[in-house]
This record gives sequence, C-alpha cells and structure tokens, in this order.
Amino acid sequence: MQAQIALAAKDLPAAQKASQRALEIAPRDPRATLMAAEIALLRSESRDEALAILENGLRFSPADVDLNRKRLALLMQTDRWQAIDQALAGLRAALSEAGAPSTEANLAAAYAFERRGQFTRAISEYQAALAQNPDNIGLLLALAKAAEESGGITTAIDAYNGVLRRAPTNAEARGALARTQHDKKQLEVDSISPPP
Repeated sequence: MQAQIALAAKDLPAAQKASQRALEIAPRDPRATLMAAEIALLRSESRDEALAILENGLRFSPADVDLNRKRLALLMQTDRWQAIDQALAGLRAALSEAGAPSTEANLAAAYAFERRGQFTRAISEYQAALAQNPDNIGLLLALAKAAEESGGITTAIDAYNGVLRRAPTNAEARGALARTQHDKKQLEVDSISPPP
C-alpha cells in the first residue's frame, strides 16, 4: 500500500523503497513482485530488470496468473522467441490451474506466431480460442486474415462467411470475402490452364 501511495504521489524513490521492503518481508507474495517489477519499469524503463524480478517471483509462485501474464507481456515486446514460448507455457499452466479458460494464452500465442510468420500455428490458436468463443467476430476476422496469409483460402472464406452470418453489414468481412473468392477462382483457373 505504501508503494501504491508513493506512486500516486509520483514519488518514485519512496515507491521503490516501499516495494523493496515489501519484497524483503514477503518474497513469496506475488503482489510485492508485481509492484517491484512495475516500479523497475517506471524507474529505469529497464525491461530486463523487471523480467528478472518477475522470474524470481515465479520461482516462489509459478502458478500465479498475474505474474505469468506480466512476464509474457514484457517478453512479447521483444524477439526472444524461446523465452516467449516458455512464458506462454507458464501462462497456459497458470490459467489451467486457476480453472480459467485458455483464450488469453491462445490469443497471445497466435499473435506471437503471426509475428514469426508462422501463420499455420496462429490458425490453430485462433481455432482453439473460437472453440471457447464461437460468436466472437474479432476472433473470426483474425482467423480469416491468418488463413489468407498462410494460403488457406477455404478456411479464410469459411471464417469471413462466419463473420457475415453474425454481422451481415460488416464491411471488412464483405470486402475481404469478395477478394478472397476472386483469388480462389484465379487459383482454380491457373491450375487448369497455367499461363505461358
């Protein structure tokens, strides 16, 4: 609480002292770890220092959802793919242990895979998220776009049609569906009679 009060008063040195005391008194308390990581980011904008604090906290509380979520969020700002994969696994495990749906981890994984150009893996993550939220138009659009990027025209068309069944006036889906269907027809024509 002292650290939060100091932060509200914009007294960063006092907030840092209070958070360090909290970590010394309760090193296993995830709230103290999160506060220390936040203050490290504010104080020096050092992502590495904040990550080190979070990693230490996760040694004591590996199933804490908030610690796993914060670590993943910081790593997603980097290209440390192996560390991101480990953080994703940690978040999945923490969500599972908390009895929470894995949608958040699916979406984070899909985003990470898209950044790497691994659109087929992103599609699998979007499909897993859609299994839990079948009427989510944003997820359907994201699935369709990833499918288009991977060359999965049929999956893209199905997803765009799914959006239009739920939101018939969605201009983005309507335009993308027309473009995708045109691309599919062009591919079919090219496969029958390839250009000279």
